[in-house]
Amino acid sequence: KKLSYHERVPLLIRFPQGELAGSSAINSQRLDIAPTLLSYLGADQADWFEGKNLLQLDESDRYRRIFATKVGEVSINEGEIFSANQTSQGFGSLGHIAMVVCNRIYELNINSGRLKSADILGHSDICANSSLPSANDAAQIFHDYLLDRKYPVNNLPDVTFE
Repeated sequence: KKLSYHERVPLLIRFPQGELAGSSAINSQRLDIAPTLLSYLGADQADWFEGKNLLQLDESDRYRRIFATKVGEVSINEGEIFSANQTSQGFGSLGHIAMVVCNRIYELNINSGRLKSADILGHSDICANSSLPSANDAAQIFHDYLLDRKYPVNNLPDVTFE
């Protein structure tokens, strides 16, 4: 079965002799694996790491924002992959940006400016809607995230909500 990023997929890490066994409903991402393993091994992590040490997460991390991107429309022609339509000027092949907060996912289409949100299927930690970002808050969070990464946010279309 092909999974969508609207579905929750468990992350399993097994340490020797079952050390540090346990579970957490707090969202994690692949970027968290390196800081977690480096911490376990007693090594320093690089300053540029964006992930977090999963061994040190607490209740305040319940609402942490996890971002993901995906390319725009992609075509395959005789073994070569290329973008079928370029995205907004200055965004290269970036087509969508998504943000997960607790049990909610927000997705912004870079080309059209459409922002939609949905519940994450199978999430085990349901948060009150009043504690999650509104559509306007999500639009501002995406804007700030892209700006922090030096994207030309002035080229973004006006955001519309679905």
